[in-house]
Amino acid sequence: MNGSIQNVDVKSTEAESQIFVNGILNGTAPTVVKLHRGESYLIEVKKPGYETYRITTSKTITGWFWGNLICGGLVGMVIDLTSGNAYDVEPRFINAQLNKTTAMLGNFNSDDFSQIFIKDKTGNIVNTFVIDWD
Repeated sequence: MNGSIQNVDVKSTEAESQIFVNGILNGTAPTVVKLHRGESYLIEVKKPGYETYRITTSKTITGWFWGNLICGGLVGMVIDLTSGNAYDVEPRFINAQLNKTTAMLGNFNSDDFSQIFIKDKTGNIVNTFVIDWD
């Protein structure tokens, strides 16, 4: 990976939520993750009983890069672009709002099919599973 390191603050509405960066556990919220500039990352905040919060970071051109352009520093611009230092990771602050999930079970018998409904905390069905006993 290229570029220098940038700190990104990750907080969650639920204490001790697990923070994953590109699928790798990176600690529990609240925490600061260290990310390489010039890269994009998938950040996930997870806690059992809650929907996973996902956000993909992006890279934006840093103000110092434009400063090199204005001051005529072509060499500085090339170095920043090749090293990844021309970029910032965005967002710099992540505040994950975790929504509680609940399950409502249907009737289970082998003469009929059964359904499992997954609802969010507002009661909206977010997923349905059908079990066919045949």
